[in-house]
Amino acid sequence: MARERLLQEESAWEGILGEDGTTLIALESATATLDLYPEADFAAGSWTLAPLYQRVDDGLTYNDTDYIYTTTSFDTISFVMSNPGAGAASTGNITLTVRATSTVNAEILSISITESGTARGSADHALTTSMANYTCTANISLFTDVNNLRVEMYPNTITGSVAVAWVSVTLPAASVGGVKMLTLLGVG
Repeated sequence: MARERLLQEESAWEGILGEDGTTLIALESATATLDLYPEADFAAGSWTLAPLYQRVDDGLTYNDTDYIYTTTSFDTISFVMSNPGAGAASTGNITLTVRATSTVNAEILSISITESGTARGSADHALTTSMANYTCTANISLFTDVNNLRVEMYPNTITGSVAVAWVSVTLPAASVGGVKMLTLLGVG
């Protein structure tokens, strides 16, 4: 199930003025996003330890000690992501975040956001020997149905192993439509 969180990156303030021109109440609107996590393995390749999706669906807080790995070049893994339902906005960017590492510096991990197997956004990242977050984005307008999101990834030619500890897709939510904060000003 999609988890919703409020971000304070973009805020718009509106106020209700009293008769004497002082602001009585200030209303702050909020920008919301939906965080999606793997809910099933679609293609496992030779990645281990199964079930794979349960090792990378840690929610908002990732766990670097619970991971999947492969030692095979071009070993594709694909996850079915949780369904945002009707909660997704029609504009903005979808961001895929993969937390990964390799046993050898500069191993390349290719990651992509797909819709029913068609890539809508992808990126190649040179991994380090420490766990780090790697991202790619795609404009939500490229998707006809965000309820069919998948994440695919594979290491290019590797000499060691590649490990992935966390997978998350963040997309803009439909309008929050509520009040995030009430502040009384000029009352006194």
